Amino acid sequence: MLPFTNRELELSSLVFNNKSGAIYVLADSLQEKNDHLGEYLVDPNIDLNEKKRKISYRLFRIDDSYDTFCLHNIYLNDNLYMVYWRNNMLDDEGEHRQDDWIELTRNEEWKLPSGLVYYASLAALHYNQNHPDKKQKNLIVQCREMHAQDFEERWMMTSTRIIYTPHGKDTIIHDYGSLQPQEINVDLIGESGKFIHKNSGLENEIKALLGTNDLEEVEQVYKALTGREPRLWRLDSRRKETLEQVLVLGIGFLDGYFDINAKGFYVNDGVIARMVEIDEELFI
Repeated sequence: MLPFTNRELELSSLVFNNKSGAIYVLADSLQEKNDHLGEYLVDPNIDLNEKKRKISYRLFRIDDSYDTFCLHNIYLNDNLYMVYWRNNMLDDEGEHRQDDWIELTRNEEWKLPSGLVYYASLAALHYNQNHPDKKQKNLIVQCREMHAQDFEERWMMTSTRIIYTPHGKDTIIHDYGSLQPQEINVDLIGESGKFIHKNSGLENEIKALLGTNDLEEVEQVYKALTGREPRLWRLDSRRKETLEQVLVLGIGFLDGYFDINAKGFYVNDGVIARMVEIDEELFI
């Protein structure tokens, strides 16, 4: 990817501050140097949030300390954040129920990552894996390898709770049990084990679970990271009673694909977790 000029960085800041017209000025600047992102930003068929997400990938940078990777300018909920990923597991790699993880970290800064945080982080790392700065590239490789090893060896817990209802739309709650949970209503019922690609028709479901409707990007991100094609597991029919599940991520032990698993893990199932801390970005 081409680096932004200082002027383009200023324009990006205006875009994220919702300054009217800034995105079109930025697009003009990019198109003048034949940067494909410029054409993407003026496409009327693409959602503004997706455009901001692509801009954020150009703003990405990574720092590290002895036990933490800090990912800068991660786009979540129409804002930019610093996402700190611990490079060691919490509680000596213990397995706990989602509710227990929430209780264990209630008074801590480190929390369970949601499906949104996982995907936003992995996508930013994916788009910057060939970073021109040698130190940045090395840190990106290390962070990606950490996540790839996680998914290869175990299921990973998220803070995302799925509530399947007997009638109407289902409910997805990111940061379940926190002071600021994010609730999304969507019809999640459908073919289970469906491969995720640009023609799979899963835009609404993946948007609710991961925060993007760019299915082609989702396929690329997880396939590049794990070498496995991603699939969505979910209930394939309505149950007579409400059913609660937790979202877990990892490579299926039997089928060998990367599973975005929204069924099969109940609230009483213990799963290992990697913790994150999230702070609002101070500057671009």
